[in-house]
Amino acid sequence: MYTRLTSGARRKEALDMHTRNTLERIEPPLTAKQAEGSYDPVNRPAHYNMGGIECIDYIKQVLGLQGYIDYCHGNMIKYQHRYKYKNNPAEDMKKAEWYLHKMNEALAEKHK
Repeated sequence: MYTRLTSGARRKEALDMHTRNTLERIEPPLTAKQAEGSYDPVNRPAHYNMGGIECIDYIKQVLGLQGYIDYCHGNMIKYQHRYKYKNNPAEDMKKAEWYLHKMNEALAEKHK
């Protein structure tokens, strides 16, 4: 159901409710030690896995499927653009590849 919110307070209230509902459906948060042990700078950055839900999963829930596809596309472009300006260009290209993979998964989900 779509409800148009006109005031900033009402939008914030709706977002807070969405966040609470999301957090009720997820596993307990990772401890710092758990996140550190499974750290991977491309596939599982520790700072993106705190709070019980991976950041990318939360983004998909908030943006919806098409918004998520667009988000992944934009990030893929960003990493492809800036790799040559970084100390570790191969890592940025792996991140671009990671976002391309997520985008392809979402496109398959959308068009099944």
